[in-house]
Amino acid sequence: MPTSSHCNGELAGKTFLVAGATSGIGKSVAQLLADAGAHVVLMARTEQALQDVKATLAPATHEAVPFDATQLETVGPLVEELKQRLGVIDGLVWCVGLGRTGRLRDLEIADMFQAMNGSCFAFLEMVKALMKGKPKQQPLRIVAISSLASTEFQKYLTLYAASKAALEASVRCLAAELGPRNVRVNAVRPAFVDTPRLAGLNEITGSVEESLKSSGYQPLGLVTPEEVAKVVLFLLGDAAQHINGVSWAVNGGAAC
Repeated sequence: MPTSSHCNGELAGKTFLVAGATSGIGKSVAQLLADAGAHVVLMARTEQALQDVKATLAPATHEAVPFDATQLETVGPLVEELKQRLGVIDGLVWCVGLGRTGRLRDLEIADMFQAMNGSCFAFLEMVKALMKGKPKQQPLRIVAISSLASTEFQKYLTLYAASKAALEASVRCLAAELGPRNVRVNAVRPAFVDTPRLAGLNEITGSVEESLKSSGYQPLGLVTPEEVAKVVLFLLGDAAQHINGVSWAVNGGAAC
């Protein structure tokens, strides 16, 4: 498993946007980036949650920026404002995962739009805004958090799985398009991770962790957010300079 030590200080002083930074994988990514000396721009919908995470990071110069991924028209202007204020933005970590968990009969059209807008379309808008005016010599490193759900047969995850599959397809195509412009775009595809989202599935199916253990589906157990975050930092670093357009599995022994 790659660790933040692989970065050897190379992320120090660089600026990274972390979208979805207030819980789970995004929160862990923000912590590891801060520990590596990067300047972290925390992005999420809830102001208080952003401030709570920011308060755990040292030094106190990191930023909390309210951001709603479902409001596509706000993405471009927000990124432009950040570019004007911060100067060079070295990378983006996209940890947004929207998509109501539930049976097909309970899903509404509004749920479908929310899932695709938040998980995929807003990601594309943000990458487009980051690319606008970017000099070719300026590197840009992008990592998006996908999910094992994008490739597996899982009940009640239709919207979430569909949005993550779209996200992975976007990553592959963007890598091919933007690679010649000094951009790396990769995804991380975790199996079941011990995050707040899992609690919502527990309410429908019972304990996911117990099911994973009893069935042998994910024999190494739940993945921790910190394990996924370590892979993200590896992909942001120079050791991954020839890795582009991949979906890196952190699978807990599951077949993903």
